[in-house]
Amino acid sequence: MMRLATERLILPALAVAAVGLVLCATGLAFDFRAMLAGWLPAALFLLGLPLGALTILMVHGLTGGRWGEAIRQPLRALVATLPLALLLLLPVLLRLDLVVPWASADAAALPETVRQKFSYLNVPFFLLRFAACAAIWLVLAWRVLDWTTTDSGRGSAGRGKAYAAGLIAHGLAVTIFAIDWMLSLEPEFSSTIYALLEASAEVVGAYALR
Repeated sequence: MMRLATERLILPALAVAAVGLVLCATGLAFDFRAMLAGWLPAALFLLGLPLGALTILMVHGLTGGRWGEAIRQPLRALVATLPLALLLLLPVLLRLDLVVPWASADAAALPETVRQKFSYLNVPFFLLRFAACAAIWLVLAWRVLDWTTTDSGRGSAGRGKAYAAGLIAHGLAVTIFAIDWMLSLEPEFSSTIYALLEASAEVVGAYALR
C-alpha cells in the first residue's frame, strides 16, 4: 500500500520539479543574483537530507541495536541521492561572487575584521575545501551503502572502527562546509556551535523524511 502511494507521487513530484526549473530559468534571465539567493538554501536543505541519513547509518553501525533496522532502507535511499545533491551546488560555485560578499568585486571595502579572514575566505581555497568535503562524503556514502547491505547490528570490531573513523571524518567535513557555505554569508559573524546545530538539523531532517 505504501509503495503504491509512493509511486503515485512520482509523476506529480516530477511535474513540480519541472515547473520549478522553468521558474529558475526565468529568474536567471531577469536577475541571476536573486535566483541564486533562492537556489542556495534549497540546495543546502536537499544536501542536508543525505548527509543526515549518512550520520544515522554510521551511528547505528557503530552502536548496533534494533532501533535502526526499520529505517535502514529509507536512509540508504536518501544516501544514494548524495551525488545529485552535490551537483545542485554547481550553479552557486559558478558565480560565487554573487552570493558571498568576500568573493565579490567590492570585497576590499569590507570591514577590517573580515579582511583579516581573507587567507581562509578566498575562492581557490574555498573550492579546494569543497572538493575535499565532497570527496569525503562520496567515499563514505559508497562504503556505508556497501556495509549496510547486510549488516544488521554492531558488526565486527573492524567495521566498528571504520564507522567511528567515518563519523570523525564526516563531522570534520560538516563543520568546514557549514562555516564555508552558511556562516561565511555573513563573514562578520562567528559561532562555535553553528556546525553542531547544522549536523543536528540534518539528522532531524533525514528522520522526518524517511
